[in-house]
Amino acid sequence: MATNAATQPEGHLLVNTIKAVLEGRATNADLQQILDASRKGLSEQISDFHSTIDELRPETRDGAVGLVEAADETFGFMEAALGEIETFLKSGDENLLYSAGSVVRRGADQLNIIFNELRNYVLAGEGPSPFANLNLLIRALDVFTPEMDAKAERLQEFVNIERLRAISALDQLETAEKTPENEGLNDAWDQHLRCMNRLHAAAEKADRAAAETEMKNAEVTFARLAERVPSASMAQRLKGPTPSEQVNLVLSLAEDVANQRVTDMPLVEALQGIHVDVGQTRTELDSLLEAGAVESVLLREEMERALSAIETQQEALAEFAEFFSNRLTEVLRAAAEKLKESAISLGASLDKMGELADRENKVVCIRCGHYNPKGRNNCEKCSAPLPQLSAEGTSTFEGGETLPQAQAEEGPVLSPNLIRIYNAVNAVAEGKIEKDAFKSEIEWFQAQIEANSEYEIEEPDWDAMNDDDKAAAEEGFEAMQKVQEAFAQGVGEMNEALECFRRYLDTDDRSDLEDGVRIMDSGARKIAAVQKATGENK
Repeated sequence: MATNAATQPEGHLLVNTIKAVLEGRATNADLQQILDASRKGLSEQISDFHSTIDELRPETRDGAVGLVEAADETFGFMEAALGEIETFLKSGDENLLYSAGSVVRRGADQLNIIFNELRNYVLAGEGPSPFANLNLLIRALDVFTPEMDAKAERLQEFVNIERLRAISALDQLETAEKTPENEGLNDAWDQHLRCMNRLHAAAEKADRAAAETEMKNAEVTFARLAERVPSASMAQRLKGPTPSEQVNLVLSLAEDVANQRVTDMPLVEALQGIHVDVGQTRTELDSLLEAGAVESVLLREEMERALSAIETQQEALAEFAEFFSNRLTEVLRAAAEKLKESAISLGASLDKMGELADRENKVVCIRCGHYNPKGRNNCEKCSAPLPQLSAEGTSTFEGGETLPQAQAEEGPVLSPNLIRIYNAVNAVAEGKIEKDAFKSEIEWFQAQIEANSEYEIEEPDWDAMNDDDKAAAEEGFEAMQKVQEAFAQGVGEMNEALECFRRYLDTDDRSDLEDGVRIMDSGARKIAAVQKATGENK
């Protein structure tokens, strides 16, 4: 594969000359001379490249279409950059020279990556194995003879390349996250390195039989790496700083592109997926807001925050496109940072929207806090009876004229615990729960009463008071005693109400339930009056 001209060495010479001109260490004439050579070299490289592609077998050429297109695109960037250098020489606009130098440098590195991938693809396609580097080893072994030192050195050279690859990979895995994928990959690289060490020793000893044995082992280690590298690499790429695996993949690929470790193609493909998803999400949110389908103010506000994050993501996508035109690393990294921050914001908004939407038109369970769809009698998470609230938010126990009515001016006194026991009464009266379940609710409420039924008041130190203070203290103490008595009466009535409910378990008499609700409300009112008077929440 041809790699001369604007990529090597003229490409780097051109970049160095541009730098020297900007720093005043070279003249425009020097730059013109190198530019002319680079143009000629680039033209020859393009011609050689396409001649090489034309010589490939049709099936191999068809499979390399993506790489060929990437190379042609990069050639186009390079030609445009050379044109900008020519314009600089006429106009003196140094901004053009800065931009062109960056494109030439990155273009040369990009072409080297493409040529390397194409070389691997062609080697793999020509066999005998599907692994390019293994094919190089096999071919080196085919011509390896103990009597020919040069050919022995060729095999050792290719083996050493593999040893260095394995050592580098193991070093990186040493500091990587200990995931099952990485553990499996570490084992695969370790076995590969051991195999290459044995193959290298066999080549040094000119032991062809041992080398052939290790080549068979190499087929296994290459295959194992081919199985484990993609899964470990993808698992690592999908993890990252944002809740979106797709964005994390783009961030990982962007960093590799910035460091010339991969071509643009994987990054372009990943960005296309984000572009589609972002567009669909924006369309859906816009249509909901425009149609007035969202009544919740909180939900609308969160949707607007999500749209703001999406707008920032689209700005980031535009900056990625700008990078593919100007090849400026700072543009690429700025786009990646903007994409990361907007993905984090969008993820938080979508989570909040889901939470708010989940709560819309739902009934919260008093016991566990789970939000249940309307119409359920029991919590779908913990099976506890759910509040059955009227439009005014009060308990509706139908049928008894003596019961506190929701339509009364003040309505019944309600608290989460009272709502729960009233709903249990409703449910057992309507046959929606069994008596055992109702009994459990009675015992649960009994435990709540016992845990909160003490109302202690501290008696003043009468002996330490003079007559005037004692008279005032006695008046206050008597008032507190009355409050204590009212609280005790309220607790007593609640206990009496529970006895009515227990009696219903034996009698099936609806009046027992009605009496219990009436007495329970009376007790609740007394306790509520105490709480209001004292500012305490018993």
